[in-house]
Amino acid sequence: MAADQRRPAGRAADGDERAARRRRVGFTDDGRPVVSAGLLRAALRYQQLCGASSRLHEEDPALSGAGVMHEGAVSTVLGLEGIPSISEST
Repeated sequence: MAADQRRPAGRAADGDERAARRRRVGFTDDGRPVVSAGLLRAALRYQQLCGASSRLHEEDPALSGAGVMHEGAVSTVLGLEGIPSISEST
């Protein structure tokens, strides 16, 4: 596509805004949380420009470490490394 043919993200080629809304999906960082505030800010700005929704995976990898499940009685019984609740707090 030539530079003069480009259009803003989220815009339908035919200009039909309703069609563009139906095609929008959204953005998520599920499975691997964004740890850079600058990157998150940029992503949220792009999300706002195209009118999409976003879902964030609230987790601090520095606190969750190598955990594989919620830290508690079950993780202890199973002998698995737990993820403390504080790692998913804001």
